[in-house]
Amino acid sequence: MTINFGSVVALIVLFFSSVLAVNNANADTSCKIIGSPGTFFLVEAAGETFNAMSQSVFAELKQRSEVDAIAIEKLKKQVAQYRETVGEYQQLTNRYEKLRQDHLALTAEYNSSLAASVDLNQTYQDRSHKLLQLTSNYHQLASDYDELAEKYRRVAVDTTSFIKLDLAAGVTSNNGDTEVAALIGVGFHKLKAWGFMQRDNSGLLIGTSYRF
Repeated sequence: MTINFGSVVALIVLFFSSVLAVNNANADTSCKIIGSPGTFFLVEAAGETFNAMSQSVFAELKQRSEVDAIAIEKLKKQVAQYRETVGEYQQLTNRYEKLRQDHLALTAEYNSSLAASVDLNQTYQDRSHKLLQLTSNYHQLASDYDELAEKYRRVAVDTTSFIKLDLAAGVTSNNGDTEVAALIGVGFHKLKAWGFMQRDNSGLLIGTSYRF
C-alpha cells in the first residue's frame, strides 16, 4: 500500500485550522465565510483569516487519516520485520564470511601439508636410492671379502713347504741293451736339482723352472 505523507500532513494542518476556526467562531460570532463553503474555504473572524472545511470533507479526511494510520502501523511492522530480516541476513553473512575465512585457512594449510608431503616423498625416494646403492656396495664388499677370505683360507690351509721332491723311473737303451734308470729331484722355489742313476751310469742336473 502506497501512502502519501504529504496528504497526511495537509490533513493534520487542515484539522487544526478548522478546530481553531470553530473555537474562534464560538468566541466571536462576527465571522465571515470567504469563498465557496463546498469543500475548503476561508473564515474571517476577529480580524484574522483561518482555513476551514465542511463537516463532510472533515469526516472524509478523518476516515482517510484513520486508514493511513493503519497503513502506517502496518508499514512500521513491515519495517521492523525487514530490520529483523536484515539482522538475520547480516548474521548469516557474518557466518558465511567466517566459513570462507576458515575455508581459506584450511586450503592454505592443505597446500602447505601437500608441499611438505611432496618434499618428504622426494627425500624418501632419494634416501631409498642411496640405500639401494649402499646395499649394492655392501653386497659387492661382502663378495670381495668372501673371495679374499677364501684366498686367505687357501694360503692358511696350504701347509706344503717351498721344498719339493721329484721322483721318476724309466729305462734307457744302448746298442740294443736296455737298462733301468732312476731320477731323483729336489726343488727349492724355482731352483731344481736332479740326480740320474743307472747301474753303470749316474749324473747330476741343476736347473730352474718358469711359467709361460
